[in-house]
Amino acid sequence: MSAAKKAVVTAATGAAALAIGAFIPAPDDPSLSGYQRRCANALSVFVSQIPRIDRGQYSVSYGEAFRPQSVAAAYARQGVGIANSLHTQRLAIDLNLFIDGEFQTSSEAHRPLADLWLAMGKQLGVEPAAGYYFNDGNHYSCAWGNRK
Repeated sequence: MSAAKKAVVTAATGAAALAIGAFIPAPDDPSLSGYQRRCANALSVFVSQIPRIDRGQYSVSYGEAFRPQSVAAAYARQGVGIANSLHTQRLAIDLNLFIDGEFQTSSEAHRPLADLWLAMGKQLGVEPAAGYYFNDGNHYSCAWGNRK
């Protein structure tokens, strides 16, 4: 097993213990469904584990998280997104990935994070989806309504 794969397994195991022992509080927003709250919690735990991957060489900043419907529609018209994006339902985030401080532009660079998210998400009560596996490398979501 590669060092990066071992780090993913270790981080996923540690995150599951973290989630059971000290769950991050859900956003206090009564308009969010239970699944949206679980998704927000799961993504928070996931993002907190990223610096542990590959000896701390990985870091992220947030790209797009919430996307208003008007922006999703505009992206769809431009061919760079879909109108019914999970971002509009607060079920997806885009992460800007840095390895050793260098911004990564390839989807391939996201594979260790995608694998970590897929390993952790189900343990944290959501159906994880990672854009690496469908040509949207920096996208991490909680699948809903046959969308990812």
